[in-house]
Amino acid sequence: METEVGELDAFLDQGVKAACSGTKRVGVVFSGGIDSVLAAKKAEEFCDAACYTVGFPDSADFRFARIAADELGLELNEVKLDSEALEEALTSVLKLVGEPNPLAVGVGVPMYLSSKAASEDGLSIMLCGQGADELFGGYWRYVDAYVKRGPQAVLDWMSRDVDSADIDNLNRDRLVTSANGVELRFPYLLPELRDYALDLPLEWRVREVDSGLSGYECVDEFSGRVFVRKYVLREVAAKNGLPKEIINRPKKAAQYGSLVHKNMDRLARKKGYKKKARDLGEKSHLKLYLRHLLHS
Repeated sequence: METEVGELDAFLDQGVKAACSGTKRVGVVFSGGIDSVLAAKKAEEFCDAACYTVGFPDSADFRFARIAADELGLELNEVKLDSEALEEALTSVLKLVGEPNPLAVGVGVPMYLSSKAASEDGLSIMLCGQGADELFGGYWRYVDAYVKRGPQAVLDWMSRDVDSADIDNLNRDRLVTSANGVELRFPYLLPELRDYALDLPLEWRVREVDSGLSGYECVDEFSGRVFVRKYVLREVAAKNGLPKEIINRPKKAAQYGSLVHKNMDRLARKKGYKKKARDLGEKSHLKLYLRHLLHS
């Protein structure tokens, strides 16, 4: 795999360099996960990079972002949330997204607030790690499909996810960041990098390993089998000197790592939407709460 790690690393250099073009200083939507940390580390080779992390003070994203920034010497800007700030951000994102979808809004809040902070600092371009999960097998559903349906089903699913990325995620992310005058760029989706990654064998992306012998702590155990997601990307991260805590961090979606979803749910319950949903026969108290914010 050494040759492929080197080739993938070179393609990622190209992707980040292209994403940094036209500016001397770039922002990074920085969750403290492997994708955004690797992008930020490489961005420093081509321009000045400022990292922006959004979350509640005790969130995992802040903890890992600080580890990465300290060990790699990255500039870290923290946008700390409380209940009032979260509800204000939810309202803003809902007006942009236009539907009370808890997943879309939960992911949109960190994107929106990080780009808002970057814009206030005079930045007009930001990088993010979107696309890496689809290319390198970052989602749990790929492990589930691997065990239940076999490798080819996973390959087909990953290709479909890459093809539908704009509709599923990227258009929303562009929308909420452009509202702050920020252009969002995706270094992992450089066409050459995308095509190279999709041609890699599945076992280099979602890798089945012997229990305890993978060299990684971030393993998934399912039906007696053990897997490491984004295996080859973790090898690239190690080659670039990322901290072990970041390389071994399990995937945590933005709305969970930032604690946005947990506190959105807490707000909805506090305001009585759990009871209102039961009384109205609604399945989701979160959707009911977001619908209220959308139309308020």
